[in-house]
Amino acid sequence: MKYTSIYNLCIMVSCIFEIYFAIYFYKGFHNIRNFFKPSIKIYIFYICFVLAKIMVNMQHNNKFNLLFSIVQYLAIIIILFTGNLWLKIINGTILTFISAVSEIIMYLLIRLLASVPKDQEFENSFFMVSVMFSSKMVYFILVSFVRQFSKYSNEKLDLKLFGNYIIVPFATYGIVFTIPYTRKDTSGYEVMDIILIIFFIIMLFGNVNLFYMFSKYNKIKEEQMLQEASRAKYAGEKRHYNKLENIDGKYKELLHNINHYLRQIGIYADNNQTDKIKQVLSDLQVEFVKCGKEIICTDIFLNSILSDFKKRVLKENIRIELFVEPGFKTAFIKESDLTVIIGNLFDNALEAAKKCKDGKINVKFFMQNQGMLSVIYIENNYNGLIYENEDGLVSTKKEQGVHGIGIKSVQNITRKYNGYMQQEHSGNTFKTTIIVPIQLKT
Repeated sequence: MKYTSIYNLCIMVSCIFEIYFAIYFYKGFHNIRNFFKPSIKIYIFYICFVLAKIMVNMQHNNKFNLLFSIVQYLAIIIILFTGNLWLKIINGTILTFISAVSEIIMYLLIRLLASVPKDQEFENSFFMVSVMFSSKMVYFILVSFVRQFSKYSNEKLDLKLFGNYIIVPFATYGIVFTIPYTRKDTSGYEVMDIILIIFFIIMLFGNVNLFYMFSKYNKIKEEQMLQEASRAKYAGEKRHYNKLENIDGKYKELLHNINHYLRQIGIYADNNQTDKIKQVLSDLQVEFVKCGKEIICTDIFLNSILSDFKKRVLKENIRIELFVEPGFKTAFIKESDLTVIIGNLFDNALEAAKKCKDGKINVKFFMQNQGMLSVIYIENNYNGLIYENEDGLVSTKKEQGVHGIGIKSVQNITRKYNGYMQQEHSGNTFKTTIIVPIQLKT
């Protein structure tokens, strides 16, 4: 195989990895736009940018290639990702700087280690290919370090996990970089050279894939831990609501028995037994104080959740409107699932509203489609920016933690009941709507 064919093939592979590294870097700081969430659109976008990069590199004009890379890095982050424009420009500049630093590091190492004159070192075609892939390994290592240790990054590995992983890219870089210095000097390619180049490509792909697997493993373990915390939190709340439910039950029992108390008072009144009337009224007052509870809806468990939430909201001096349509149905949803859904949404709405000067929350539970759909609607105001995660879920909090897992849990439970969750924000108003079809018992 001719030198030019192999070299051009290596340029194509190098361009594929370079565009991938750019997207990989940006994903650590920004979220992909919903428009590109379908995989086919991402692939089309990726292929177009790779082809453009290959066409420019084939011109073998270093200055034009550098200028195009800067423009392309900015175009990728502006078109593909969400977020503040200035932050995008800053991250695009950082990526350009990382790319330049990787080239400088390679140049300095070649100057220090090369045993041939400067004007002859690139006459060795295998040496040129090795430098090309070595440079990409340095680029990948630097990108990984910046993503890992930047305080603005939202995708990080556990430090020990990252330390164990990064050994592999360093070792790979060392092998790719030093092999040309251990082979005999030749300007062409031998069969073993071509085999080595193939394995260079596989090693580069393997390093990237290994990091992806490490990230996936880290994310799964983190989600498992946070889901455990979320379940524990809402299991505690469910026990709390069950206690409130018992109080509501006593309250309803008291209301049910009020006629008997009135009849008793009537008997005492007929016999002018005022002392006994006063005693009955006094006992009744004590009972009402003991189990008095606001009745928001007829569903005892839901009423307990809403009453408790209203108390928490008013304690924070936040305005609240609660409406539950008569006949609103939740019986087909497990109480534990209902606790997670409402508990997470209420917590998020309260946290966001607390940051506003004039906090307000509007909650509605109602039926749609002739009583076949149960709808939960929560609206609250907020201050600050809205962040979107990789699943398209939005939040007023940038941190990925129990909050993010909680919202994901709400989405998963909603899907479990064949429902749909929608989040919207405009101005300083955040709206969440959950629609669940009624499941009739058979």
